[in-house]
Order: sequence, then structure tokens, then C-alpha cells
Amino acid sequence: MSGDSKIGPQVGGVLRPIALRKIGAGSAAATSGAAPVPAAAEPVPAARLVGLTQALADQPAPVDMARVASLRSAIVGGSYSVDVGATAGAMLAFYRGTPGA
Repeated sequence: MSGDSKIGPQVGGVLRPIALRKIGAGSAAATSGAAPVPAAAEPVPAARLVGLTQALADQPAPVDMARVASLRSAIVGGSYSVDVGATAGAMLAFYRGTPGA
């Protein structure tokens, strides 16, 4: 058992994936507690999914190219500055699950 296993699944407000222990196939716990997986109500044909995937891939990326160009020119010109307080606040709000400022 490693020391990491003593830490709970939530550290600093962030959920961590936890390792699951395998149960042997022949044990009673493996066969008695298994819940059946319900079937999908309406199966979607694979051809339709491929078509939807292709349609999404053919769409242009949702990028404001004018904004990208203005940021690039500001970076090249040396006039772009980062508000570290606002960036840190937005990151904390994101990881806390609260709306940003």
C-alpha cells in the first residue's frame, strides 16, 4: 500500500481518479453484485455517427480570427500584458466550480 492511497479522492478541491481493486472472477462478490447494463433506448446506426462526425469535422473552427490577429500584433509590438491577478482568479474560480469574476 502506498502513502498516496491514504489521501482522499478530493485534494485541494480537485477530484482525483482513484485506483479500483479488481475482484477475482470466481469470487462471490464478483458475481452477486454485478448490475446489468441497460441497453440504449434507440441505438444510433454507426453510419449516422460517422456522418455526424464528418459534418462536425467539415465545419470551421469557432475562432475569432480578428481577435487572434489583434493579439498577435500586440505580442509582436510588445504592448500585450497579462493581468496575473485576473488569470489566477479565473483559474481558482474554474477549479472551485464557481463563476469567474
